[in-house]
Amino acid sequence: MALLDRIVGWVGDVNTPLPEGEEKIAIHAFQAALAEWQDGGVTRADVVAAFTITVEEESDLDWLKGRYASASDKNRFAKVVDNVLLLAEAGRIYTTKASITARLNAAAV
Repeated sequence: MALLDRIVGWVGDVNTPLPEGEEKIAIHAFQAALAEWQDGGVTRADVVAAFTITVEEESDLDWLKGRYASASDKNRFAKVVDNVLLLAEAGRIYTTKASITARLNAAAV
């Protein structure tokens, strides 16, 4: 998921930084946009434009939105997303993309 790479600041695992020139997405700004999209305050197109999301990354965006939309407790899920992405960015606990997606999939039920 290329979008997750840009959000956490590394590619695949914590030992591989983003390529030179690839823009990191601020976690809290992205989460705010995702929540606003879920609540109807902004559109998908607004989110794509705000973070210069590429066509390749759009499927990742839709996956994240889908997890949020299907979560039975959206407030809890939003908090889990916050925790997981911040820990991943810091290189703690969630140090692979697989561990991030597994945790977010589990939290969306």
